[in-house]
Order: sequence, then C-alpha cells, then structure tokens
Amino acid sequence: RLHTLPVEQSGIGDEEPMPLVAEMMRWAMLMQRAPEELTSRAGELGGLLAAGVPAERTPTLVHGDYHYGNMLFRGPEVVAVLDWEIAQIGQPLMDLGCLAIMSHRSQFKDAESPGGTVALPDEDLFALYGAGCVEMNWYVAMSLYKYAAILGYNLMLHQRGKRPDPFYETLTTTITGMIDEGIEILSPHPPPLQDEVKSQKLWATHLPPELGGQGYGQVKLGLMHEIEGATMWAPIVFGNQAPDSGNSEVLAHFGTQAQKDQWLYPLLDGRLRSAFSMTEPNTAGSDPTLLSSTAVLDGDEWVINGHKWFTSNGMVADFLIAMVVTEPDAGPYERASMIIVPSAAPGLKRVRNIPTMAGAHERFGYGHAEVLYEDVRVPAANLVGKRGQGFLIAQARLGPGRIHHCMRWLGMARRAFDMMCERALQREAFGKKLASHETVQNWIADSAAEMSAARLMTLHAAWVIDTKGAAAARKEISLIKFFGAKVLHDVIDRSIQVHGSLGYSADMPLEEMYRTARGARFYDGPDEVHRVSVARQVLTGYKAPQGMWPSEHVPTRRAAAQRKFAALLEAATTDV
Repeated sequence: RLHTLPVEQSGIGDEEPMPLVAEMMRWAMLMQRAPEELTSRAGELGGLLAAGVPAERTPTLVHGDYHYGNMLFRGPEVVAVLDWEIAQIGQPLMDLGCLAIMSHRSQFKDAESPGGTVALPDEDLFALYGAGCVEMNWYVAMSLYKYAAILGYNLMLHQRGKRPDPFYETLTTTITGMIDEGIEILSPHPPPLQDEVKSQKLWATHLPPELGGQGYGQVKLGLMHEIEGATMWAPIVFGNQAPDSGNSEVLAHFGTQAQKDQWLYPLLDGRLRSAFSMTEPNTAGSDPTLLSSTAVLDGDEWVINGHKWFTSNGMVADFLIAMVVTEPDAGPYERASMIIVPSAAPGLKRVRNIPTMAGAHERFGYGHAEVLYEDVRVPAANLVGKRGQGFLIAQARLGPGRIHHCMRWLGMARRAFDMMCERALQREAFGKKLASHETVQNWIADSAAEMSAARLMTLHAAWVIDTKGAAAARKEISLIKFFGAKVLHDVIDRSIQVHGSLGYSADMPLEEMYRTARGARFYDGPDEVHRVSVARQVLTGYKAPQGMWPSEHVPTRRAAAQRKFAALLEAATTDV
C-alpha cells in the first residue's frame, strides 16, 4: 500500500525524485567517513553496484528505512510505519531491498537480527512488486551498502567520542559482514547487459581469438569504441575498459601459460578486475625511467616496496600489475620489471581513491588509487616477461591503450556536438535562433571539421597497428593522442558555451564531460611528451642541407638549374 499512495497527496509530491545514481553517491560519501579498517572492500562493492545499475521504475513515495524495526503490528497486519520524516520520492524497490536484507542478516558472522526475518520466501516477496530475484539482487546489495555506511559512520563518531555508546563496539563484524554479503550477492550474477554482449560475440574484442578475444582488430574496435565513448559505463559492459584491456594485452603477449590460466582468462571472462600500478607521487609520471619502487628477489619470492598512486581501479582490482625497479644498476630503460601482485597479498595497502576533477563515479571504486607496498611478498613466478623488460612491456601496453582512449573520445565529442547543435536550434537570442548567429555557426563548422580529422587520424592509426604492428604506429598514436585530446576539450567547451548556464550546471552531462576531458591531456603521457615524440620521428626523415642556404633557396636553385641545363640553354639560345 505504501508505494501505491498518490504522490501528489503525500505532501512532498513537488520534490524531485531521488535517482539511483544519486542514492549511491549519498551513501558512498558516508562510507568514506567510516573506519578504513572495516571498509577495505567497500570500493569493491561500490564498483559492482555502479556497473549494474538497473533501469529505474516510475517514482513513488519511498520510506527510506523500511524494515520490521520501524513497523507496528496488530497480529500479522502492519498498522503503522515509523520514521516518516525521512520519506522521499524515489524508487519503490529500494524499500523492498531494505526489507529483504532481513532474510540475509542471519548469514552475518556473529551478528544478531534485531528486526526479525521475512516470513515469505524472497521470490514470493519480490513477486508482489513484479520484480525478479536477479533485479532485486542489486537493490538488496545496495541496501547492505547503505546500512554498512550508516553503521560505519556512527562507529566513527563513537571512536571520536562524539557519540559514546558501547553498542557501537559490537558493530565491526556486522559492517564487514554486510559489505561481504553484498559482494557475494552481486559477484555470481554479472549484469544482464554483459551476458547479452557475450552472446553477440562483442565481448573483449581487443584480442585475437588465440589469445582469448574476438579478433576484430583495432579498426573495428575503433568503430565500436566510438559508439561506446558516449557513456563512461559502456566499456565495462563490453569488457574492454581501461585498465583491463591494456593489462590483458600484457598478459596475452608476455605472460606465461600459468599466468594466463590464473589471471588472463578470468579477466577476459569478466570474473576478475585488474589495476596498472606504475605512477608514483615522488617521480615524474612522464618519465618512467625515474621509478623508485623496488622489488628484490629473496629466494623464490619478490619483496616489493614502494609508493604508487593513480593506480587506476586499484581499490576494486583483484590483482595489480606493478612496474618496479629490479635491476638498479642497469641502463635507464632496463631497470624496471613488471610483477603481478594479488590484491590480498600481505603488505599491500590500498589507501584511498584520490579525489579528482573526473567526477563522483570514482567514489564507487572506479577511480585512481593510492597504494603502498610494504614488504609485499609474491611468488617469483609472478614476474611478467623477463627481468628488465618493464619499459618495453609498458610501451607495448600503452600504445594500443592510448588509441583506445582516442577512440572513446570520438564518441564523447560526438555526444557533446549533438547537444550543441540541438540547443542552437532550440534557443533564441536577439530575435533569432542561436544557430543563425555567425559565431555559433563557426563553432559548429570548426567542431565538425576537427572531429572528422580526429576520426580519420584515429582510424588510420588503428589501420597501421592492424597491418604493421603497434611499434610501426608510434608516430600516428602520438599524433592522435594530443590532437584528439584538444578536439575533445574544444568541442565540449563550445557546447557548454552554447548552453550557457544550463551547460555549466549538473542538469546537463557537459560539466562532467568537461572535467573528464581535462585529464585526457596528460594520462598515458602528457601532450608535450607526445609532441616531442612526433617531432623527433618526423625529423628522422630529414637531413640538414649542405651549405648556408635552405634547399628551397630560389637563387641557389636557379644557379643549380642553370648549371644543370647549361647545354640546353645554350642550344636554345643559339637556335634563336
């Protein structure tokens, strides 16, 4: 009955509905304030939730804390529900998820079940709402995440003396149990879209069949990424998101068969997630020859020490590929090696996701982590490739990875361009549509030209990789890396300008796209380094002309031509 009440008669019917993404952000922000030792897997659960957000239903009146502890009974009949001050307009299945977690609480280690349990089997309870168990898995896990955040926040207040109550000391196993339970609920059930992608043979298209992929090649992959780039979640659905796509290529080309069996094939299947751990806070990210993190071989184990950050997906990864110095006395390009580090390895500390301009989605695990390696021990067999090959492997990995970014930027730029054109035709100023103003027409024309150039440059680089290999496409990859980043930024910037204050607001996706685009100019190599690389490669095809004059110096060329054709000129003059 609660969720069939007319919203307009609730007294809060004029409020904006709470979308599911906003619901996740709300509790993720609270989770960040809980004790870190209890929430080490919260990022993993947040990542699973963010990757599988279900389609939203018609908003209804939602209680927000809908469980037996807030209900008054007369026999089996619910006659009243308490705590209505937190009610809002939102998704009814969120309340159902809160109610359903009571049937899961008995599974928590050493945790009581103060609210009782649901008498109906889950599937019967869900059927009352026309929901299935697969759909409700997300809502139950979200509710577990929510209550773990609430309890963790209260425990933090207790530890700081702001809410003293011995009861909070008993919550540690409840909090960790809720998070573990949420992960267990979601992990065996990959999002339905991923199943559909696999059935259409569009999953992990970046590798050839013999290495576990679909063998579509870089050109076809580019055309796919162009479509996927319109939304940040599409690459996850299609199994070719960074850094997993690059890490799978590393393992496919340089890993042993045992490493492929343990890490690559589960990664390609979507059962594992990975991180790439190279950048350090104390050395320049643009120069990996300066790395200071080390790995020392001690018997049959590597002992790793170092401080990394901007380790993409580090908080939710099942394993990390760390680039560390193993040959300190070798040349600058032979010092480092790559080693697989399981996330559960003792001494590996995933400190936090670094807050960045990129947006709120990073609070759910998909972000850039700060990681400490403190005497981390892993088997010697976890070395990828040979000792001292780290720089070589990094170049092989980052080349295709860079162009994958450029492919996705095409889709993001196209989305911003479409919004700009629509708004220009919709909005009027000074007596005519924005599309009729010459400045706006120039923005549209410039954007169309730049996007076409970026698209053709990207597909050409992909074609070179497919036909000649990644090494032969170094110049083309660097060209599109810095050129594509500028096009992405400029198109989004113009679109925001056409939208005015609306584009600046979070009511449009442009402001988030703008923040995301700023990072494109430095991740996987800053623009300046790629420009230098392009210039050097271009200059290898030239040599300085002899003498003091350029090769196109007209007086010098005229004199040379006169000498070369002197006999012909003399004969022609004599005939005259």
